[in-house]
Amino acid sequence: MLPVLPPKYYLDHFRDLLGFLRRNAWELCEERERGFIEDFEELSEDAQCLVVRMLNRKGRLFRADDLRYAEITDAARAWPELERTGFVQGYREGAVPNAELAAFLGKSELQSWLRAAGVEFKKSAGKAELVARASALGAPAVNGPATDVLVQGRGAEIEYLLFLYFGKIQRSLSLYTLRDLGIRRVREARAEYRPRFQDREDARAHYFFAAKVDLWNRGEADPAFQVQTLAEWPVPRSEAARELRESLLVALGQYAEAEGRADDALRFFELCAAHPGNERRVRLLHKMGRVDEARQELDRMIARPGCDEELLFAEDFLARKYEGKRRGFLSEALHSARELQVSESYLGKPELGVRDHLKREGIESVHTENDLWNALFALSFWDELLNADDAAIHNPFERAPQDLGGAEFYARFRERIETRLSDWDQPRLALARLLETLKRHEGETQDLLRWHPGLAPLITDFVTSAAVSGRGAGIANVLRAMARSHADRRSGFPDLVVFGAEGPRFIEVKSEGDAIKARQLSQMRLLRESGFDVEILRVNWAPDPAQAYVVVDVETTGAGGTQHRVTEIGAVKIVDGRVVDEFQTRLNPGRSIPSFITKLTGISNAMVADAPRFAEVADRFEAFTDGAIFAAHNARFDYGFIQSEFARLDRAYVRPTFCTCQNARKFFPKLESHGLKNLCQHFGIDLESHHRALCDAKAAAEVLLRIQAARWGAGEASPQNIKVTEPETSRSR
Repeated sequence: MLPVLPPKYYLDHFRDLLGFLRRNAWELCEERERGFIEDFEELSEDAQCLVVRMLNRKGRLFRADDLRYAEITDAARAWPELERTGFVQGYREGAVPNAELAAFLGKSELQSWLRAAGVEFKKSAGKAELVARASALGAPAVNGPATDVLVQGRGAEIEYLLFLYFGKIQRSLSLYTLRDLGIRRVREARAEYRPRFQDREDARAHYFFAAKVDLWNRGEADPAFQVQTLAEWPVPRSEAARELRESLLVALGQYAEAEGRADDALRFFELCAAHPGNERRVRLLHKMGRVDEARQELDRMIARPGCDEELLFAEDFLARKYEGKRRGFLSEALHSARELQVSESYLGKPELGVRDHLKREGIESVHTENDLWNALFALSFWDELLNADDAAIHNPFERAPQDLGGAEFYARFRERIETRLSDWDQPRLALARLLETLKRHEGETQDLLRWHPGLAPLITDFVTSAAVSGRGAGIANVLRAMARSHADRRSGFPDLVVFGAEGPRFIEVKSEGDAIKARQLSQMRLLRESGFDVEILRVNWAPDPAQAYVVVDVETTGAGGTQHRVTEIGAVKIVDGRVVDEFQTRLNPGRSIPSFITKLTGISNAMVADAPRFAEVADRFEAFTDGAIFAAHNARFDYGFIQSEFARLDRAYVRPTFCTCQNARKFFPKLESHGLKNLCQHFGIDLESHHRALCDAKAAAEVLLRIQAARWGAGEASPQNIKVTEPETSRSR
């Protein structure tokens, strides 16, 4: 049960934040931010409560009645106080963009605004249409629908103060609330926190780019304006600010390129100094026919790559575009990989299929992906990352240092890091220190590694195996690369680690449709350079006539979301190309069925009034699908609803899935439409009661059989052998 917070918990949060800024960031504030803090501290407590309540609301428009709270005892007196000090102001023409005001107003208010402006509209027009029409008008009259609208004041100061504390654009104090409720865990408070910014100029530059990126991500930035103001952009002084600038330049460049403004796009990309901006510049130059310039850029990137991913791109692009190779390095790495036939019962979990295959051969493996190396990294440098006085932790909510994006972490702690890495000259000594650190800190809140019961055995097995095979120096080399550029090296590691007589080796598993990403190939290269064996294994799904498929269709009260429920389930079980069993039931969803859904499915509230709840059929459905592949036409929809129903019972439901819609697109690409109705028309499949669960499930089952025929060719599911018969076993009702 969640704790009950005190009535003015939010005010305590904001006072705590302002006190923190007074102690740790006062010199980063200009006069207007300092004035904000001083003016706020002089307000009455009711007025302070209203300021924080406004801060925590979405949007800056509201009405006084929106902020009626029991703990605010004299709001009538507080509002004039806030207007006098600029914390709130009444709406006046041009105070906010029309689109913002229109989105805030109700439908009847929008209609009044449009009538006053002489704009005609249908009475049936929805709010979205009314908002669009009102947004194009001049501001409404002062005595119009916005008469009692209030606008939050001093928003720029609030945004900057929150930025100084959180290091990013943050619009509420929700993290404080989540902490107090026990939902958001935080690390133990430090006596002092390292300043986030060098000085006011550094903070302002970082804020400039953070605010622009935030506007862009919310779709509120004007791309044309960005081009005009490039010369006014400040020079970033920190790695984090440089990364924000790069990401903004890339986004603006891609937008301009998509609009056909190649020269503007190139201008943005030319200002980039890192990956992926450099890659976008080369691609665009080549596309524009400036192939010699692109080649010069590629040569420079190969000679002085900014990161391993940039080097891989340059080598790959050069091979394909200039050296006449049909495949680049990425495609060739996958094409040349060893293949392994795995039963289709492992659909959706190919790594488990490979592990079980290896186990049958007497080879032990563990599915680790990034867990192993992130744990080795965090435990090796725990003190430098989290406990050192100069660790880049800037407030109580940060659970990882903020200097891992570039080279700052390694530069700051280089001597200590290299001392730690020298432990790997004696891997067993290094292992003892890792396990000691794990024992001392296990369970502590942080965002660097994932605690789990198998972590200590995994580390022990890996390091012991590496020690026997003389690969301690290799571990040190990988950890050094992670320390130098953690953001580039924290992910993309191979799926499996295999323990053999010759030491640990790694396997990256790829199934049908998977591609090798540049970062994955980069990590494989690092591991190989560090002395580890790494291979890519391509999984090919092997047909298994005995493998059961359960083709499911659900009817629901709506398209999705937590408020909608299942009203009917239909399912057919297929084994060896034949339907062997059926499952059908209506369900009482525990809520009303909208009339338009009844028109679509024919299922009314009366029809499900006496039907069982899902809890009453869950065991039977789970048993019916046990050991089977869950197939459906748009499997994400049906599988998602079934999972949600089980989740409401605090039960997990996990099955390998197969989407007949997605696979129909793959195996029948020439068809204009791959909806169930159109596929049935094309293949001559009966669909008498479309949008009823069992009928749709049977139809999808026949589509599945035709897909299997295309997948496997002649055989049990070939067109000649496709049979859909009445179930051999009794129907499950």
